[in-house]
Amino acid sequence: SIDCFKKALELNPDFRDDQYRLSHAYRHLAYYDEAIKELEKILEKYPGDASAYYDLGVNYEAMGKPQEARNHYLKFKNIAEESWIKEFPDYYGTYASLASVAARLDEKELSRQMLGKAMALDSTQYLRFAEVLCVQGNIPGALKYLESALDNGYRDLYWLKVSADLSALRYDIRFWNLVNRINK
Repeated sequence: SIDCFKKALELNPDFRDDQYRLSHAYRHLAYYDEAIKELEKILEKYPGDASAYYDLGVNYEAMGKPQEARNHYLKFKNIAEESWIKEFPDYYGTYASLASVAARLDEKELSRQMLGKAMALDSTQYLRFAEVLCVQGNIPGALKYLESALDNGYRDLYWLKVSADLSALRYDIRFWNLVNRINK
């Protein structure tokens, strides 16, 4: 994967999706420094790219560097609170994103409130809610919503495998049973 994403970036160095995919591949191999370098390249070109801050936090957290992780999560949260709530006040994703980052910042009540608001805005976003519940530590709830996502046609197997917010499910047989159910 790494070689393919590098080649793709040689062909189109400005394609952010491949930069993110390369950083995900590095993260999955525990090459956190390399993942961080890719994410920092994104921020050099696009300093307001909130997702890069979130993913930087994920990588620093995986490295056992909680203060660095917290700093990046707070940057993500500030962008979401200062911009997204004003620009996208009726979009479930604004609040689901805030729920995830609040959970990672150990702001449990805020995370719960933001998830409730996201669900009230669009109750059909099963995968996103599974991710938030997973980050909150509610594994049974995450599996329930993941099952609903799959039952309702969700089929992005790549994202199920690389989503940092679903990482707590990676070694859970129930997760793989659900994924394998759609692979048949």
